[in-house]
Amino acid sequence: MKTNYFEALGLIHTKAFPSYIITGNNPFQKKKLLDALTLKYRQQNAELTRHYFPEESYDSLFHIHTSTSLFSQSRLSLLIFSKSPDKQAQKILVEIFNEQHSDENTYLFIFESLNASQQRAKWFESVSRAALHIQLWPSSIPEAIRIIKDEVKQYNFSLTQDATMLIAQKTEGNMLAAEQILQLLAMQNIKAFDCHNIHQCLDDFMSYDVFDLAQSITAQNHPRSLKILEHLFKEGIEPAIILWAILKEIRLWIKLSLQSTAERQKTFTTHNIWRSKQPFYTKLVSRFSKKAYSDLIERCLHIDFIIKGAATGNLKIELTQLVSKLHLS
Repeated sequence: MKTNYFEALGLIHTKAFPSYIITGNNPFQKKKLLDALTLKYRQQNAELTRHYFPEESYDSLFHIHTSTSLFSQSRLSLLIFSKSPDKQAQKILVEIFNEQHSDENTYLFIFESLNASQQRAKWFESVSRAALHIQLWPSSIPEAIRIIKDEVKQYNFSLTQDATMLIAQKTEGNMLAAEQILQLLAMQNIKAFDCHNIHQCLDDFMSYDVFDLAQSITAQNHPRSLKILEHLFKEGIEPAIILWAILKEIRLWIKLSLQSTAERQKTFTTHNIWRSKQPFYTKLVSRFSKKAYSDLIERCLHIDFIIKGAATGNLKIELTQLVSKLHLS
């Protein structure tokens, strides 16, 4: 049975399978699945064993399959393959695992590098026929938001939709980093985080990035934008990357300024801009004239020439002036 991460978490707790297979390399989801399976079988007093291939000989698979547990009546064996099994290993896997397993022995196969075509191979189809096959993918922003909402339930604070979105975007779907943020938020005295008060907490224990700068500019928080820009300079972030983030935001403003209300909604959806933030964009883009937009693009072009050595100028001063020009108050 092939399934995804979210469905697998429910199936693990409600149904037993003779074996489980995890393919893909999403560290956070893999850890959560391992934790869930380990907890389930420990509660059943099962023995847990780990085996790493190809560090161990593939022939040891026969011993793992035929040996009995010395300490309990059941056993969960983790078989971790850091590279795709070769033909010899494939033959062994089919020979010993393509049969009815006993209730005492359960297997968890972790294949870290099997591509889609390899998963369609006969040997894999044979091994996975009776298994719960969990396919992992890098977390998209919507998936990251869903996971964050689920993870925050174990803490003594709440997150608004905007705050959840901010964490997902800031960590770019890296759920291990998002989990670290949740742990740090749990240490604060605040019990409810929204898009405003979460900024201060993130500022206290995280480095700024160009995403933060773009968001601050759109929020028209001039002091914070300059603070973030100064931090980026100190961190040695390439001026080209800073300019790219700013120019990307300006182009979004220009696009929105030329669109109808219906067209803007499609753009907001495409760029993952939440409904609560949309009025800020709608109000902001209308406050710049066509000439103002043209001047901003020309200023960006000039900074790009300086970066490429085609013009002279102080990049720090130029970028600071550009950021200030983007703030209307």
